[in-house]
Formats: sequence, C-alpha cells, structure tokens
Amino acid sequence: MLNVRNKQVCHSWRSCPFFFEETNPDRVEAGQLFDKDMLLTEAQWRDLALRKGLASQNYRWPESGDGFPHVPYRFADANVDQVAVKAGIAHWEQHTCLKFDLTTNENQPHLKFQNRLLVFSTGQDISIGQGCTSLGTVAHEIGHAIGFYHEQSRPDRDDSIHINEENIVDGRENNFAKKSDSLVDSQGIPYDYSSDMHYSGFGFSKNGRLTIATVDPRNQELIGRRDGLSHRDTHLANLIQVEAGVCMDSDPCQNGGYTGANCACVCPQGTSGSSCETLEEDYFASQRSDCSARITSPGTVTSPNYPSNYPYGVVCAKWVVAPECKLPRVTFTAFRLSDCWDNLEIRTSNRYDGDFYCGTSIAPGTSFTSTTNELILMFYTRTNSETGWSADVTFIDDPNCSPATTQPPTTQPPTTQPPTTQPPTTPQPSPRCSLLSASNGVTWLSPNFGFENYPNDFTCGLKGTAGSPYMTTFKINSFQLQKKKLKKCVDFVGIQIPYNRTVKLCGARKGSIFVPNLNLEANFVTDNAVTDVGFNVSITWQKTECHRVIELSDDSATGVIQSPRFPENYPKNSVCEWWIVAPEGKRIQLEFTQINIRDKKCLNAYIAVDRSGKASYLRDDSSLLCAAHKSADVLSDGNTVNVAFAGGRRRSRGFSARYTVV
Repeated sequence: MLNVRNKQVCHSWRSCPFFFEETNPDRVEAGQLFDKDMLLTEAQWRDLALRKGLASQNYRWPESGDGFPHVPYRFADANVDQVAVKAGIAHWEQHTCLKFDLTTNENQPHLKFQNRLLVFSTGQDISIGQGCTSLGTVAHEIGHAIGFYHEQSRPDRDDSIHINEENIVDGRENNFAKKSDSLVDSQGIPYDYSSDMHYSGFGFSKNGRLTIATVDPRNQELIGRRDGLSHRDTHLANLIQVEAGVCMDSDPCQNGGYTGANCACVCPQGTSGSSCETLEEDYFASQRSDCSARITSPGTVTSPNYPSNYPYGVVCAKWVVAPECKLPRVTFTAFRLSDCWDNLEIRTSNRYDGDFYCGTSIAPGTSFTSTTNELILMFYTRTNSETGWSADVTFIDDPNCSPATTQPPTTQPPTTQPPTTQPPTTPQPSPRCSLLSASNGVTWLSPNFGFENYPNDFTCGLKGTAGSPYMTTFKINSFQLQKKKLKKCVDFVGIQIPYNRTVKLCGARKGSIFVPNLNLEANFVTDNAVTDVGFNVSITWQKTECHRVIELSDDSATGVIQSPRFPENYPKNSVCEWWIVAPEGKRIQLEFTQINIRDKKCLNAYIAVDRSGKASYLRDDSSLLCAAHKSADVLSDGNTVNVAFAGGRRRSRGFSARYTVV
C-alpha cells in the first residue's frame, strides 16, 4: 500500500506489524491503562496496588454443561469490525477449549467489543480501533480478557530476554516492569518468544534501537510477530481456563504437548508421536529463518541470496562466537542496502545493543572487531531493492587473554602487542534520522533524539505514495527546534500539502497535522547555528468514509461528492479525498454548486482538484478553491480526476459538487 523512500535516513526495523503499545496513552476516557493495553476497574487497580498482583482465577470463565468454559460477548457499537472480531474468536475456539457465545444479556459477565481510536482490553471491555483489526492483534486483546499478561512481564524473563532500559521512551519504563510470581503464573510453561502476547523488539524505543533483545540473537525475529496464538499460548489458556480431569485424570502428553478439546495430544513443533514422546528439534528451530546462524569457525557470511537481491521482511542474526582467547572480526567486502529502509546492526561491545548501518555507509575493507568473544550481526529489511552485503569472518588473538594451561603469562608479555599496533577501524555512524515501523504508519525521530541535540547543517527526509485514497496524520509526540528567526523558520520540519505547498514547523509545537491525501513528502532541515532537542513525530495513514475511489462505467454517469455532514457544518479537522474514474476516452466535469469555506488563504481549509488524475496535486495540474470561491467548474484532463478536501479547525458548511462523465 505504501512505498516509502528515505533520503539519508537510517532507522531501525521491527518485524512486528502491530505497534499499538507504543502509541496508546496511559489513560482513556474509561479509565487508566495497565501495561498500555489493559483497562482495569477501580477495584482491580486497588487490588493491584495493595497486593502487587491479580490472581489468575479472577479471569476464569464459568464452565457450561459440556465441561468447557463459555465466554459471552456482544458488540457495543455499530462501528466495530465484526468480521475481524469473529475471526479472532474463531481462532481462539479452534486452538483452545474456550467457547464464545454471542449474547444480548448485559446483566452478566461478558466481553464487550467496541471501536475506539486505540486498542485495549479489560475483563469485559475490548476496544478494537481502526488499523488494529489483524488476527494477531484481536487475538492478543482477547488474551488479556481471559487472563494473559504480556510475555516479557514474566518473572523468569531474564534467562530469555534483556531489557535495554536506556533505549526506552522516558516515562514508559513501567511497560517493561517484571511482574512478581504472585501476579503471573506461567503454569510451568517455558518462556515463549513466539507468543502472541510478546512485545516487539522496538516497542517504545526513543532512538531506533532495541528495547528488548533476546539472549539468543537467533530468536530476535520471533518476538512481536502477532500472527496468532502460539502452541504455548494455547497450552496456557487451556491450563488456566479448563479444570483438570475433563478428558482423563492424568495428562499423557510429553515434551510440552497438551490434551486438546478432542482429548488427543496437541504436540508442539519439533516433536512427534501420539503422546509427543519423540523430541526431534528445539521448539523454536522450525520458526527461525535459514539466515540466522551461530558461527564458530572462519568463513564468509552474507545477506540472504547474495549477490542477488535480498528478500523483504528479513530479521536475520549472524552470531559469531570465537574460540577461547580469540576475538571475532568481520571484514566487509561488499555493502549495499536501501538508503535507508533496510539496515545492519553490528554489536561489538554490547551483545544486546549495537549501531545501525545502511546505504553504502560501510566501505569495502572496513573491519569490525569485538571486545569480547562474541560479535553479532542483525540484518533487518523491508525492501528487496539492493544486493546486500558480504563479510569475511576471522579470529584474532585476544591480547588480554592468557590461559595458564597452554600459554603462561611469561610467554606473552604485554609489550608484544601494544594497543597502537591495531588502530580502530570501526567507522562511526554519521548522524541520521530514525524511522520506526508501525501497523499503519511510522514514527520519525530526529538524529540522536533522546540522547543529545540534533546536528547543524543537516537534512533528512522521506517520501511515500499510495495506490488509493488515504489521509495522513502527523502526530507530534515531542517537538523542540530552533525558534523562528526574523519570523522565519531556519531549522524546521517541512510537510508537503496539496498544490505544491509546504507547512513548516519550528520552535515548540504540539498537536497534529492532518493532510487529506497520502502523497507523502516530509523533510527535516537545519542551518549552521543553533541546535535543540529535536522531534518525535508519528506518521499514520488511514481511510475514512470519504476516502473513496468512484469508478464510473456509464458514459453519461453522474453523482455528487460532499464534505462530511453537508449541508451541516463538517467536524473540525475533517479531511477527504476522492478519485473519480471515467471510462477510457472520456473526461469528468466537476460542478461545485456550493462552496462555504472560511479560510481566505487556502492554508488550513481548502479544496484541491488534480485535473491530471495523478493524485500529486502539482500546482500546474491543479485548481485550489477556498473562501474566495462560492462555486466553480473544473474539467479533467483525462478520464481521472482527484479531489482533496481539508476542513481545518474552523467549522463551516464545506461544499457540494456534482461530477458528470463527458
């Protein structure tokens, strides 16, 4: 849907396609959110504060006559995506012993699905907002409602993951708090990287680096995928929701298997046999990509498919481990990535956090040497436009290591290898903006955001287009640039809007910018004088009821487009876009019979008509209408015309226009 090209931008990449944890607030109208997407009642908050935990039996649903728990549910409003919710429910019913029953009885414990601008759940309320209707996301929220906490909150997590606290957005550290044994009971089920309840590695990152790193780097690709319940998720659900003895007094299933609804063993990956008695491989082995590997001998490592183009959607680990008293070194013979939508993270001194490189920022012959016996390469892609990289792995002597049994200290005096004989060859990454992926957008950060001020004489930017109408929202999470100088922005973020115009943001800003279309171009520009904190801006895109493609098959077809609620005042900040397509060889006549827009300068409220049908709204191809126009006629150049409407903060009646094929 979106094809984004960065200009001089390096960023981190996340495999998880759902990112609601990062954007949810601490409170919603209904109350306070716990762990960012669980809405607790006042009694539950009081219980949590007093006892440091909620017992899992609080979430057990009553059993029916068939011996299995039944969960009543209803839809609280007409805007809920019922297809998505029912798909999530079917997923739970298929893989667990839970049954879900649609109900109209509100006077009983039940799940209440509603549509709000974000995603959260409590024991009864589950909000499924716009852009949050994927199977994994809906299943995740149902999981909270039946008693699941986030996987990375487990009290035994430290054996499996590491939290990079220095990379977490200020004030969001509580989302990574480790829960006590009294709050989280995992029923003896091992830690599950592939759990649908796991955060992604880049959740709540303030600088584009990992906030959650897996102890085994090969498992980094598994966390936060949100593609549905894992085997261990369903095992735990059955343990906490179904009383023992439904099928038999003892469970015959081995190696992490469990008894399913049909009383047969449900076996995890890597096992076989009617009782899962044969263990063939590690639980996660079949879930990892072929690219991830542990390397213990010299050789060559490359990106997948090298020298052909690497695939998109890769999260790949090359975990280089040197023998005793050796240090691993990688020397690049080639390096060419998308600039910079794909990148390579290199860890040489911290096994959980490294520097990101992209484009052609690593020259052939450049070496990276670890300070320990481990060196980790993490490769992340979202395009397949370049050939990738190749590097030679070697092991060099560790000057600080002298095993007594094979190399007594007297045979290796420190003076034989002074530090000056091995000058550092690791290049320092140049300042770059960061771009974090989200479910329906990205988060854009100025260089060094959260650590130090942005640099002088710097430019970065991004572009994107869509194949159908979408609105774009720039939500300002944090923004502090140099103030205006002589009433002009000198350090600024520039956002392109229709008719070749740029909205420049500088100084201290808050709020959101709403653009009616998704022909995205944004730039960050600084001069050579003052620097400041920088910015954190979320960029999202979505369809509204008035973002439509209107295809006309009749040679004389006609119809009407209008601003929302016309002839009543439209809601403030309304935006719309229509793509009207006539048969080949025809043109489209637009007759704006009524225009009532207050903005005299067409800056915040306007109608833009792209006569070329390219949806780029260039000045030479477009007409711009606002307060000075009470009516207008526009004829398309070809068989397609695009209309973008922005209402701004001042409400008015808007417009009504008739389109006719001519």
